[in-house]
Parts: sequence; C-alpha cells; structure tokens
Amino acid sequence: TSTTTSAGLGGSPLPSSNGKSDGDNTAKNKSYRDQMVPPEIIPLVENMKKFLEKQKQIRDENAHEHFYLHPILEIGTTIEDILKVQMNKIDIQLQKNAKAIEFLKKDTNKLLSNGELVYRISRLDLPLSNSAEVIAQNNFINAKTHQYFMEVVDNCKKQMAEYSEQIQTLKSHCASTNDRQQYTTDEINQIIRKQHDNFVALASKVYLIHEYANKLRVEAANDSNNDNITLINRNPSEINSNRTNQLQTLNDPFGPTPFLAKSNNISINMGGDHPQSVPSTIPSISNFAQPQQQTSFASSMFN
Repeated sequence: TSTTTSAGLGGSPLPSSNGKSDGDNTAKNKSYRDQMVPPEIIPLVENMKKFLEKQKQIRDENAHEHFYLHPILEIGTTIEDILKVQMNKIDIQLQKNAKAIEFLKKDTNKLLSNGELVYRISRLDLPLSNSAEVIAQNNFINAKTHQYFMEVVDNCKKQMAEYSEQIQTLKSHCASTNDRQQYTTDEINQIIRKQHDNFVALASKVYLIHEYANKLRVEAANDSNNDNITLINRNPSEINSNRTNQLQTLNDPFGPTPFLAKSNNISINMGGDHPQSVPSTIPSISNFAQPQQQTSFASSMFN
C-alpha cells in the first residue's frame, strides 16, 4: 500500500494522528553517517584523521620501549654545567663592559670639558652684555686651561719615563750583543763534562730508589697477611744488606757517555750508602756547570 503525504495550506505537511508531522519522522529515520559532510569541513576532517593515525603510531612505539630517568637527569646535569660556564663567561664579560663604560664616561667627560673650553675661548672676541658674565667666563677659562695643561704635562712626563726605560733596555741589549769575547773549545767541553757527571749521578740515585721501591712493592704483594706496620718496622741491618747487594749488582756504567776516556765511577760512588767517600773532585750543586779552573769564560757566565 502506498502512503500519501497530505499537505496543508502553503505546502506544509499536516500533523499525523500522534501530533507529529510526517517530515519529522523521515528526518529521524535517516542516520547522521548517511548525511553528506559539508565541503568546508572535509579538509579539517582529513587532517584530524592523519593526526589520530600519527598519535596511534607513537602510542604503539612507546608501548614497546622503556624510558629510564637516569639518562634524562644526566642530560639535565650537563645542561646545568654548561649554563654555569656560560653564566661565568657572561659575568666576566659584563665586568669588562662595566670597566669599559667607566673609561668611556671619563673620556667623554674630558672631551666635553675640553669642548666647552674651546667654545668659550672662541667666543672671547664677542662682546658680552653683563660684566658678571665676563668674570665667570674668565674664571672658567683660567681654571680649565690650567687643568688642561697640567694633564698634558703629566702625560708627557709618563711618556718620557717609559721612553727612558726602553732606551736603557735597548742599551743593555746592544752592550750584550756587542760583547765579542771568544770561548775555547776546551772550556766548553769541560762544562759539558761537569753537566754530564751531575746528570749521571742524579740518574743513578733515581734508579736505586726506583729499584728499592719495586722490591718493597713485591714484598708487600707477597706478604698479604702482614700489614704496613711490619714493612715500616723492619730491621735496619736487613735494609742495609739489601742495599749492599743492590750496589754489588750495579757495577755497570749508568747509561752511555759521550766521552770515551771517562768512566762513570763518580755516579756509582754517589749512588751508594756512603756519600762521604766520594772524591772531592765531584761537582756539587753550588759549582754546577763550572770548570775546575777558574777561567774568563766561567767568570763571565756565573758571576
């Protein structure tokens, strides 16, 4: 059976028996999904779909990962240290800028005072209407002119003092470069021998100390049951016997010598337990790098 929709005046649908019009029933029978989306909202809906898909992808990725707090705190600590360093640099730069500003203020005030002085001097030829103005201008010019020339004199004195110091330094340098004293090869060779003997003696002492420290280290590692007090309270005779045994094994020269006719007996004697048995010809620290015979070369270098 076909249903017919009755229309009233003006084409509006007539109400049905339940009090509602037929147009309302047809609108409710349609779902919102079946309705067409307005074209103005389509780009917004597409962007929303893409955003939701991206958020779902991020959620799935984060669900399989574990985030730890310690690396994040390390990054924060690193950033804090960097900021502290940068703040210190900025503070130092601000202090430098403050000093530069103070110097700039002083220079500006000085230039302003000099400019005012020049301006007043340039207006001396112009007649003034009041005698008080003339007196004030003359007083200002006299005071500022005196101050200006006093500053010029002080600066000139400072520059002259600096120039005199530079001249004295240049004179001493020229005097040292013009010294044409010639040194013999024997004197130079003798000084090099003395230096070599001293270095070899020091090397022998360092070697003996190093060997003794290694021996103590090995004994401490072997005696794990004993403490450090037993190592300190050892018998002195045992320590002296160990040193004597070490010296007996060190009869070889300590390092090569550039002088073939000279042995290293001095270094062996200085490395022993009785430094008083060393001959008097051993160079000491006081006469380091000095020849045995006083020459003009030694007197010019060490006096």
